[in-house]
Order: sequence, then structure tokens, then C-alpha cells
Amino acid sequence: MTRLSSPVRFALLSLGGVALAALILAIIAVRALRQEPSPADFLPTGRTVALFHGMGEKERTHLLPHFPALRDLPTLPVSGSGVDVAVLRTDNGAFGWITFLSGDIARTISSRGPHDTDVFVIRASAPELEAFLSPAPHETLGSDPSFRAFRPERAEAASWTYLDARLLGTNASHTDRALLDRLHSPFILIRRQGEDTALSVRWNGAMDDVLAPAPAPLSPAPSFLFAAGSLRTAYEAFASVLPEPQRLLLEGMLLHAWDGTTGGDVSLREELLPLLSGPGLLAGRTASGTVRILLQGTEIGGARREEVLDALHRSVGKSLATKVVSRQGLAQGFRAVTVEDDAAGIRKEQLSEDGWDIRRTTDAEGTRGLYSATSGRSFILATDPGWFAQALAGGTPAVSRTPGRPVAAGRFSNGFVQERVKANLDLRLLPALLAAFHGGTPASWPWTLERRSDVLTITLQGNDR
Repeated sequence: MTRLSSPVRFALLSLGGVALAALILAIIAVRALRQEPSPADFLPTGRTVALFHGMGEKERTHLLPHFPALRDLPTLPVSGSGVDVAVLRTDNGAFGWITFLSGDIARTISSRGPHDTDVFVIRASAPELEAFLSPAPHETLGSDPSFRAFRPERAEAASWTYLDARLLGTNASHTDRALLDRLHSPFILIRRQGEDTALSVRWNGAMDDVLAPAPAPLSPAPSFLFAAGSLRTAYEAFASVLPEPQRLLLEGMLLHAWDGTTGGDVSLREELLPLLSGPGLLAGRTASGTVRILLQGTEIGGARREEVLDALHRSVGKSLATKVVSRQGLAQGFRAVTVEDDAAGIRKEQLSEDGWDIRRTTDAEGTRGLYSATSGRSFILATDPGWFAQALAGGTPAVSRTPGRPVAAGRFSNGFVQERVKANLDLRLLPALLAAFHGGTPASWPWTLERRSDVLTITLQGNDR
């Protein structure tokens, strides 16, 4: 037999080693690229009400009022420790749960179930729920476009919850259902980001992508503070998805506050709203019957700003004027009564200061009135001298550079949420879910609203509980 020379043997061995190494690397790469199954791949899309990823005992406690089916769930460890819980709805309308245990928790369970896999130990609250597991691939939650749309948001969080609000039963009000229906998707994703809680919905409508101004703090704190890339677009987008009774109620509330504060001679819809097409900020507070309003805006598109401001100051001046009643005797015993406005007690002031053209129209004591200022395309409008001074000192609100596409930001007091959002608009589901995942009800709700593609995310900040 011919013996190979040492150099040839060395070359063949080297080639064999390279081939073996390449094969090992290929196997590793294939395993890395192979996507591990997730609970969503076992769940039916039409029956899955919710999927809680990384759920812990704390989250379950807050969610029990909204998901009573979780009451008989075994005690859970800390969140993010390998427990996924799904809530399913059966044909008769009952709710039950299925748990997916993985990692160290799964290894503590010695008995095997009929649906267990190499990755998950699967348990259900009732045997009939197991029949819904592993549907056809195109009928799984993992294949659902709405679930897949939240993939970036799910990848960013160790703990998240996916909800199909259509299946929530009595947990959602008529307004909740109509709002989610007009968003063209009743699917919601909630996730924790450190101390913050983020809620995402799919949105197929138009939304201005101009970056929102960063809301500055005000003293006294407003009941609500709303800043947006376009206040007009944000308002019209929100109003368009409300059911008609709630939309009319919202418009009525705004008109009542606006007319009562400014005298009612300037149309909120026809004259003021066009001024709010650019980045702006709106703040409000009601205390002891006094309404405070602060409005900062940016004029775009040739709106009639000066005309509107002139009309507003005239309207407020008329509302502040003292009514003078005069009586005059006429022939044959008749008497004439004349009611006229006495503008003698109204103070009007115009000046320029630090680049702002300022106007004030107030009563004699300077406690009630209207304050406005313009500088370039920016303007400020206020009914409170303190807020007006703070806005002037702060200048034009800085543009927020929050990652993503922020279209709005602000702060709502808890009283405003309870009295206006829940009681008047009957919008209960989203505030309740945010409070539950946030660990309770904060004293106020600082938030930001961002857009990524067709997903709209509201983030409730965690530093103001």
C-alpha cells in the first residue's frame, strides 16, 4: 500500500479539521437561528383573551378585579421568572387559564403532562381548555398579524401582557369598545420598562408626527397638561374615535369652559382651533369655581392669529365690564330700563418685553382677565397671571427628543382622570389596566405618547406615585 508523505497527510488532516470545524459551526448557527417555540404558538387566536409574559404574584393581585379566573391560579414567583399565563374564553362564555412554565421553575416539576414539551410544562385550570391547545399553524396567536405587530415592543420588555379587548366581557364599557373598535384594532400590549408602564394599541388613522413640546412644570399644578406636535390634529383624532354621545359631551365640556372663561364671542372650533395646528401646549385647572387655562402654540399655515387675539381681548373685556342699569320715566306713566356695559373698571395694557409683545385685559383688581403674548410664530394665551408669567419665563417649549416618534405628552391629575375621563366619558378600561400594571393609582399621571409605524404607545411614567 502506498504511504502518503507527511506533508500530504498533514494537508489532508488539516482539510478534515477545517471541514469538521465548519460543520460544528453550521450546526451551532442553525440551532441559534432556530426560533424556540413560544406560548403564542400553542394558543388559539380566537379564544385567547390575554397572554401574560413573565407574570408574578404582584401583577396577579392587581389584575384579579379584571380577570377573576386568575383567582385559583397557584401562587406565582416574582415577575419575569419564567411563567407565562394565558386566559381563554370557552364556548359557554366562561374563562379559564393555561400556564406555561419554563427554565428553573419547570425543572422543579417531576410529573409530565400530555402537552408538555422540551421547553414548557403546560397546565390548565380545566381539562376542556387543553382541547384548544396547538391549533392549526395559521390559527395560532403567534401567527396573528396584530400580535406580530407588537414584536419590537415585546422584545424590549422582560414582562408584558397582550390583550384582545373584544373578549373581555363586562370589563369594558361601551365607550371602551367603541374607542377600540374605531382604532381598527382592539388589541393592546402593556409592558413594564423599569419604573414606567407602557400601553400600546394598533392605530391605522392619521396622526401628526411632529415632535411634541416637552411640557414644563407649572405652579399650582394643573389638573391636566397636554402637549402635542399638533394640538388640533391630536384633538380631532381623539374626538373622531369616540362614540357620538361621548364626543358631543366632550365638545360640550370644552365649549362650556371656553365660553365661560372668554365671554363666548370667539368660536372655539372655527377661530381658535386653526391656531393650534403646530406644536403647542394646553394646561387647565379648576379650583373653587375658578378655571385656569394656559395655551401655548405655534402659528402655521397663515391662521388669523392677530384677529383672533383681538377678538378674544374684546370678548373678555365685555364679560368683565360692570353692568350699569338706568331707568327713565316716559309719557303716560311708562318707564324705560337701559342696561349698558361700563368699561371704566377694565384695565388694558400693551407692552414689549424680552422679545414678546404682551397684552393684558383684566378687571380693576387684576384678578380676572386674559393675558396674551406673541413672538415670531409663537404665542401664549392665559387666564391666570401666575401661569402666564411662568410661560413667559420658560419661553417657547423645548421639543422633546424622546426615542421614537412622540406626538404628545402631558400630565393628568388622578381627580381629573376619575371625574372627567371615567365619569363623564365612561372610559374605564385603559385607565384601569394602566393602574393595575403600574402597581396602583398614582396621584397624577405623567405620560408620553409615541408612534412607531401603526403602533401607538402611551407610557405612564413611574416617578410620580
